[in-house]
Amino acid sequence: VNGTSTTTVSSNWDLKSAVYDPLTGLIYAVNCPLNEVVVFNPSNYTYVSSIPVGEEPVGITINPTNGYLYVSNKETGTISVINPGTGKVINTIYVGGSPTKLVYDENDGYLYTFNQLSNGSYVVDIVSQQNDVVGKIVLEHYYSDIVYDPVTGYVVFSDNFGDIYAIKGTKIVASNTSDEFNNTI
Repeated sequence: VNGTSTTTVSSNWDLKSAVYDPLTGLIYAVNCPLNEVVVFNPSNYTYVSSIPVGEEPVGITINPTNGYLYVSNKETGTISVINPGTGKVINTIYVGGSPTKLVYDENDGYLYTFNQLSNGSYVVDIVSQQNDVVGKIVLEHYYSDIVYDPVTGYVVFSDNFGDIYAIKGTKIVASNTSDEFNNTI
């Protein structure tokens, strides 16, 4: 944190993704080699704790309303749900495949995660507030990144060819070639 380390930092740490929780004031980062989320306090540059999750965690996002953290576990095909108040995994959502980057949509409460399925195809899995997969959007190409846009309420993602798409709910509602997309984002 801020170029500072502590004696608890292991030489085999490989932090892949991080999120700041404004409710707790802490930073949560996935540590892939140790299958955990590590917690830092940025106000005093200290390591706080670690939380065990599924195998090969690579992505993390937060529900800003309740502070719950969601961690994609690539090797186990799961998403761990963490309650930062207790520092424990409170639920594990099975999505299959190899989920990676993910984002929480605070507008409709869905969680969106990129996923490579066992047959080699790529999808965006959509998970409801009841932790059920309620939709899959099949992608033509490998994905690049995904974000939530609070201004439009869209989840926006891109593929490795530079195409940009907007999701609302469980459907792609605009792409970089559509008039709607060019006029609203």
